[in-house]
Amino acid sequence: MSTLLSVTFDSPYEFTDQKIREGFEQAIPDLQQIPGLIWKVWTSQPGNGRGASFYLFDSVDNAKQWGEGPLLQSLQDLGNSNIDVQYWEVEEEFSKQTFAVLSRTDA
Repeated sequence: MSTLLSVTFDSPYEFTDQKIREGFEQAIPDLQQIPGLIWKVWTSQPGNGRGASFYLFDSVDNAKQWGEGPLLQSLQDLGNSNIDVQYWEVEEEFSKQTFAVLSRTDA
């Protein structure tokens, strides 16, 4: 069963900052190697100091391995605070009917 990991946080920087964008770009190859990761969505609330990411994993075990380890540490290392990580079981049957992509296709 797929698991959606959601993380929200207060951020001291804006995603529009070129240095931040360059750092994110450099992190992508490592993110692509996370065990069980199907996809990640990056989001922000410009001007509000809030960020969020959503990750779809192939299992709750892989989601927790990332969410309770490297994810938290990297967010804290970047100066983020008020970090909230949650795990959601995906209702795959209905999600597929509303166009959800629940498997990874490598390009």
